[in-house]
Amino acid sequence: MGNIISESTAARDEIINAGFPEVLVNYIEQYTSKNGIWAFCNLFRGHPAPSLEFCDKYFPFLMKKFASFQNQQNLEISEDCLWVLVELTEEDAMTTYLMQHESHLLCLLDVIG
Repeated sequence: MGNIISESTAARDEIINAGFPEVLVNYIEQYTSKNGIWAFCNLFRGHPAPSLEFCDKYFPFLMKKFASFQNQQNLEISEDCLWVLVELTEEDAMTTYLMQHESHLLCLLDVIG
């Protein structure tokens, strides 16, 4: 599924709208899967970025996972999570969004702090 998500923003958006993110979150929580995190990160990739509503709902989960994997010294997964932030901030709307949502920024600063 992670490969399909990354093929196009249209495919990504259809997969998001079908409810796949919730299934993936449950899977990651249960199995702490490196491939699950990679697929989840792909949900945030692409231009245009996913909807602000999607980011609002799932960005905190992504930062929480980044923190937990960073504490476990799993740098590859931590890097995947940080690349999401880089890609999101390439778009003006997403940068503005992150700046307006202080809780997300505080979460990120706490994680990398």
